[in-house]
Amino acid sequence: MIPAIGSIPSVSTQIANINPTSAAGSSAATGAAGTSFGNMLASAVDALQNVQQTSNAAATGVAAGTGSIGNAMIAASQASLDTQIAVALRNGVVSSISQIMATQF
Repeated sequence: MIPAIGSIPSVSTQIANINPTSAAGSSAATGAAGTSFGNMLASAVDALQNVQQTSNAAATGVAAGTGSIGNAMIAASQASLDTQIAVALRNGVVSSISQIMATQF
């Protein structure tokens, strides 16, 4: 049986926690919890980088003969999925900004 990998924070979880709306009486760049959108986005990117580093460490362990190939494959799949989600979100934001910029007032 392949042992489970510990809890790896995923970008999808971090992005799901982003609340772009602002609470009453707070600035437009600050969410209801008081954390700025930029800080939450930076946190999500950091989480993505951590997942990729975990994947690289697992692959290095397999190459050195000290790691489990199952754990390495799971970590690689998680890193790939999180990267795909981040790229899809980025493409959506770029598309939205392009549409807004093309709008004639």
